[in-house]
Amino acid sequence: MKNYPYYKIFEATNLRDLVRRAADAAPAKTAYAYQLGERIHHHTFLQFKDDIESLGTFFYSIGLRDGAKIAVMGENSYYWLLTYFAAATGGNIIVPLDKELPAEDLLHLLRESGAEAVVYSDDYADTFDSFSENNRKLKLSVSHYINMKRDLPLALSKGASLVLSGARDFIYHEINNDNVCTIVYTSGTTGLSKGVMLTNKNIVTTTREALRIAWVYGDTVLVLPLHHTYPFSASVLPPLFHLSTCFINSNLKHVLRDIQTAKPQFLCVVPLYVESFHKKIWENVRKQGKEKLLRKMFTVSGSIRKFGVDLRKVMFGTVLKAFGGKLETLVSGGAPLNKQYIDEFAHFGIQILEGYGITECSPIVALNRNKFWKHGAVGIALPSVEVKIFDVDKEGAGEICVRGDIVMKGYYNNPQATKDAFNGDWFRTGDIGYMDDDGFVFITGRQKNVIIRANGKNVHPEELEGKLSVIEHVKEIAVYGDDGDDIVAEIFIDPEQKDRKQLEKIITKKVKMINENLPIYKRVNKIKFRDIEFDKTTTKKIKRYNLKKMKD
Repeated sequence: MKNYPYYKIFEATNLRDLVRRAADAAPAKTAYAYQLGERIHHHTFLQFKDDIESLGTFFYSIGLRDGAKIAVMGENSYYWLLTYFAAATGGNIIVPLDKELPAEDLLHLLRESGAEAVVYSDDYADTFDSFSENNRKLKLSVSHYINMKRDLPLALSKGASLVLSGARDFIYHEINNDNVCTIVYTSGTTGLSKGVMLTNKNIVTTTREALRIAWVYGDTVLVLPLHHTYPFSASVLPPLFHLSTCFINSNLKHVLRDIQTAKPQFLCVVPLYVESFHKKIWENVRKQGKEKLLRKMFTVSGSIRKFGVDLRKVMFGTVLKAFGGKLETLVSGGAPLNKQYIDEFAHFGIQILEGYGITECSPIVALNRNKFWKHGAVGIALPSVEVKIFDVDKEGAGEICVRGDIVMKGYYNNPQATKDAFNGDWFRTGDIGYMDDDGFVFITGRQKNVIIRANGKNVHPEELEGKLSVIEHVKEIAVYGDDGDDIVAEIFIDPEQKDRKQLEKIITKKVKMINENLPIYKRVNKIKFRDIEFDKTTTKKIKRYNLKKMKD
């Protein structure tokens, strides 16, 4: 395993550069596709550019210009993407909203952001129609409520007519790459969300630099919710750089259907999806009574690969067919992934590349390379990005800090939080980790989650969760400290398992076995079993502040 030259990639500096270059280079090729009912819809790169210009011109015509804040909410869709690009490439500011938020939280974010318009999918019409009717009473600054299904087709048509009649303000708008183009509200596992201000330079740089070090190429399926920066940078933008197709999944029920339809070469996911795919594979194998055979094939395949013969696509073609037959790479981020999954997917011929990111860094900071990676590491820093470990402890770990063009401009309307987030010109991630001599970054925990024992020792719950999560039938786990200086492991057992009492005994025994190989101060003292899943963010991370509330 060795380092090697970076890949060459288009030197885009903003989102408009990216869209126009794609339209010029491959005008008739499908940029985005999606299925509605039995029909699959296709939009070419040229059509995407023209639709952005039409919608952006419409926004200008109704007074949305010069930094107007336009909120967008709904399931993943072509119209969602158009809204984002039409705002971010015309000098306005797009505010993506989490579609799973309750009405009270949506109202707070609309007020907090000062949104002047909101574009929403028809599924949320009742909520926003209610807001519109009570706009003044609710003290909202929104002057335009735009329903994607009802209003956007007409808006596109009006915008296109204006362009044909000579309206060119939007098209000729000169983008300042350093101006804020989006405010992204963090999902927050540890408390209230903050509005992260990102620029065109931030957004384009993180994807461009990631594609320099990782060969994440070909068609893909967008499965993660678009209001997060991770799927936008890792699913939406790479096809624009590589002139490939992004198939838009709007409903989790249809993920596998859309994957089989689109036949992607790569997918951007979080560990929950990897675990779900893995479970589905082995369920099918066991139903067919071929588990022992498959494991023997792993051994045979591994042996002949040592001699340069790779027959994985032939030997495991049935497995690969479930993912469309062309899947080569899974990019996993958002949480640690157990080594077991990386190894087993490699047996099937699917490489998993783990990365590390944070919304405030647009979000990708580090990524493993296809031929330069390490188990347990989240990769090397992106080119042109600096990573430094501050306040290093005796074990070599400290706070991970980042500097470069991917770092946010600050938190919206929160100068104190912005000040606290920086050490000079270094952004403080709040994550704890270390770097090895090869430049690989390892995450050991989150600063806010650290359990400080009575003896002064620090314990990172994520480390223990990683060790305990591999226990069979443990569906979800959270480790935290209680007021009595005990380390608690709270466990949700796979609900499909019937004999819970027996499973609890087995799991407890295995936790004790793992404890024996840990220093005394890191050992789990209490085990709690729960009947329902943990409360999670929309990126499927457990809300730790809810655990704190429960134990308080």
